[in-house]
Amino acid sequence: MDDIKLITKYMEPKETYKNDINKRSNYTKFCEIGPVCQWTNEPLKYYLVDDLQNKKVLSVTAGGDHILHTILSGATDITAFDINRFSKYFVDLKMTMVKKYDYSTFWKMANVLSQDGIKNINTLNPVIKTLSDTHQQFFEAIEKRFYDIRNNEKLTYWLGMHLMMEYSYGNIRKYAYGEFDKYLLLQEKINNVNLKYIDYTLEELPSKLKNKYDVIYASNIIGRMAYPSDALYVINDLYYILNENGIIYDYALDLDDGFNYELKKENTNYKDVLPYYDVSCDELSDSILSCGVVYKYKKIERK
Repeated sequence: MDDIKLITKYMEPKETYKNDINKRSNYTKFCEIGPVCQWTNEPLKYYLVDDLQNKKVLSVTAGGDHILHTILSGATDITAFDINRFSKYFVDLKMTMVKKYDYSTFWKMANVLSQDGIKNINTLNPVIKTLSDTHQQFFEAIEKRFYDIRNNEKLTYWLGMHLMMEYSYGNIRKYAYGEFDKYLLLQEKINNVNLKYIDYTLEELPSKLKNKYDVIYASNIIGRMAYPSDALYVINDLYYILNENGIIYDYALDLDDGFNYELKKENTNYKDVLPYYDVSCDELSDSILSCGVVYKYKKIERK
């Protein structure tokens, strides 16, 4: 089933999409049809500081914030992966907003890309109409459904929750492009990017991709795996598509959760796993789900 048919069915309150095949990750709860993380819950500007010029980047698609930060860091060759087939449409919309709007207008319109604002997706029609025909059909399916039930506040709220994750865009301190000068720099760089989307899970990447990458941004996918053994298995496979001196970045939301504890305990074969930047809750007390630690997985030489 193509993406347009999927989003049309997904917007139905009866959740008829559940009768269709819905591919799921083997190790997490993520699946190909589900809410989109419109804004990251990571304080990216604190640790996406690498010089990525002339580097090949593999990044989670999600809401696009990792992609925008890698562009700011000089990346022009980016492959974005996500099991969620809806994510890429919202990322393209967000990137087009960056190209079209000045700093203040972008953040004014950004509320539309949230649970509460998505019912007003029609306000972004001037941007949507510049996207591809498929993108326009995708957003028309969303707008049509909200138009049909706009007077039903309960159903409108349900659909907003149905389509969006609960992370807030409000604290722009988490984003480097939340700073005026960085936003202008992003606008300069964003037109010189070769961005490719692939609809794969993290664990599928080693068997699906032929290229090797200098940096892999996994967001908090690895940290959400139920068992440390699964996480280490996936990391080990990712080394096959990582260049020498390459790094995998993973963000752990909760420093005290079982995964982090077990990872440290079972880490004898992963001596190059380094905590990179510890983001304390005190430092970002007004953020939402922004305290955690970034792990850097350096490639291990195989014997």
